[in-house]
Amino acid sequence: MKHAALAAVLLCVLAAGCASPSAPSTSSALAPTMAQAAWPPPLGIGAADFAVCLRGSQEPACFSAARLQTSAIGAGVIAPGAPNRLNVMVTGNSVTFVWNAPTSGDAILAYIVEAGSVSGAADLANIVMNGTATTFSASGIGAGTYFVRVRALNAGGGSPPSNEVVVVVGSIGCTSAPGAPGGLSGSVNGGTVTLVWTPPAGGCAPTSYTLQAGSAPGLSNLANFNTGNSATTYVASGVGQGTYFVRVHAVNGNGTSGPSNEVSLTVGPIIVGTDATWSVDNGRPAALVDADCIPFTWGSTLASAQWIWSSPCTATDAERHTFSKQFVISGGGASARLEAAADNVAFVTINGQRMPTTLCIDYYNMGDATICGYSRVSTFDVTGLLRTGQNSISIEVRNFPVGMPPGWRNPAGLLARLTIQ
Repeated sequence: MKHAALAAVLLCVLAAGCASPSAPSTSSALAPTMAQAAWPPPLGIGAADFAVCLRGSQEPACFSAARLQTSAIGAGVIAPGAPNRLNVMVTGNSVTFVWNAPTSGDAILAYIVEAGSVSGAADLANIVMNGTATTFSASGIGAGTYFVRVRALNAGGGSPPSNEVVVVVGSIGCTSAPGAPGGLSGSVNGGTVTLVWTPPAGGCAPTSYTLQAGSAPGLSNLANFNTGNSATTYVASGVGQGTYFVRVHAVNGNGTSGPSNEVSLTVGPIIVGTDATWSVDNGRPAALVDADCIPFTWGSTLASAQWIWSSPCTATDAERHTFSKQFVISGGGASARLEAAADNVAFVTINGQRMPTTLCIDYYNMGDATICGYSRVSTFDVTGLLRTGQNSISIEVRNFPVGMPPGWRNPAGLLARLTIQ
């Protein structure tokens, strides 16, 4: 259905008997009705003075969305997802709201601005905005603390609410900017960065935080944005490789704090190398092979990987074991390669899919395997075998008999490194 057609069948305004709310209440989904009316509704943002609404006037124009109902003619249209990253800037008695449009559902036709005197309430304003602009400004706002959300609207109905922002205008009890946040720390998993910090110990309470990131200490040339809420954790995915110097500021209607401590975070490839965290036959941990255990056997090395076996040194003729590892890819993963060597041969399975084999020919063996013979490193492109989320790799290694007398130590081992970029 085209946008213009949606607009023609979207919404109706109930009869004048609809009363505006007289006490704080949480926002609710729009109830369906069979009635029909033209778009845009007559009581949109242009007919309501937002500043008057926030003073608790309870004027009908302040609650146009409360009387706005979804038309049955709009059946089959998918309601929009929630707007996101709602942010507010307060300058004196003027406020500006900015948000991102929904990323799911059919095309939107309007937004609803909700404002309450307590968190989750819409007892001060519940107004339909005419148009699809993702910004809204108002002036003349009286001193106070307001809790604001945004919803998206189309013929399929209203969306869930965006994040809520706390708007502090004027001097209400506390008149200072927040103190600086503390305890900032970060962790990296592939292309996903998680930041955690503690609220300020002094000053007025923050209503949001500003995150800054730079290519060198003290810089903010890579990121400088407001989180839009007072949560003390932030997760960013799809972060490019590099080193980032990050700090956080606390913000309220009275100003911005100084910076928190700064942390340095390096986003790079995910490396999964053989070590003692791999399991043997889905049971006990693997053993690291002793460096002085028949040193001529393992000539190859790989950074971030170690030779492993079921015991630190010796193996018996015809012994075989399966070594496995679970790992998570949270972001990135544009390419992946496996480098591996085995004594004598090995078979590789990733996420339940057996990798192709080739004919291995050496002094003791002739047969198919993924990895052939002794300590020669083989490299494989395994990009198509990995996925976002939980992954698994298992490598079965087979040691061949050499026909030596009893007491001969027939060495065996596995060296592998999986690199995801």
